[in-house]
Amino acid sequence: MSAAGLLNKLAPIETRPPDHRGEIIRVFRPPLEVAWTETRFIEPLYGNEVSTRIGVARADRTQAVLLLDYRPGSEFVVDAMWKTLVDTLAVGDYIEDPASGRKVAKRG
Repeated sequence: MSAAGLLNKLAPIETRPPDHRGEIIRVFRPPLEVAWTETRFIEPLYGNEVSTRIGVARADRTQAVLLLDYRPGSEFVVDAMWKTLVDTLAVGDYIEDPASGRKVAKRG
């Protein structure tokens, strides 16, 4: 199943009713595939608007879920941070020697 397919299964699990759900953004950097979307909702307890970014990353047989809640007005910082996260994300890499960072492809 693709990362976007996994994301479509995860997104409805959110229990807070969304005011807006954005489109799914996909990033392909073989063997890595990332899909993420943003949802806005009103926080039930305090009545404040909150945005959530949820993403699924997969490579080979390894998957990761990324989740970030933030308040409006933080978009500039969040966008830069999220771009760095997605651009540098490594999923499924086997690190043989953590001291040197040497990677070895290990397929299972």
